[in-house]
Amino acid sequence: MYLPILLACLITMMMWLPYLQLTVILSGDPKSDNRTTPAWARRLQQAHYNAVENLPLFIGVCLVAEFTQSSTPLMISAAMMYCIVRVAHYVFYALGIPFLRTIAFMIGWLSTLYIGAMTLINIT
Repeated sequence: MYLPILLACLITMMMWLPYLQLTVILSGDPKSDNRTTPAWARRLQQAHYNAVENLPLFIGVCLVAEFTQSSTPLMISAAMMYCIVRVAHYVFYALGIPFLRTIAFMIGWLSTLYIGAMTLINIT
């Protein structure tokens, strides 16, 4: 379970780079409220915020599964799926494709829920 946790953290860390670079190029100040920021850059920022909000939940269930030695190959696959769909969510968000973005989000959410539920079943 450590590899998916590490990948999810690295993916989330890298998500802020495109919109931060664009903001610096446009205004020189990443904290400025620049109204000329393109819609896709704002969407990338929103996708990054969404990833940051979901990361602690994912890490929590994965660590509990690992620490209780209750992870299974299927749970590890679900954790890797979470990483894949978080990238897909980011891309679909940037492209402004809400239906696919929502599907990707739901798969990631269900992956996290599956890991947590199976861990709960295995430790009780």
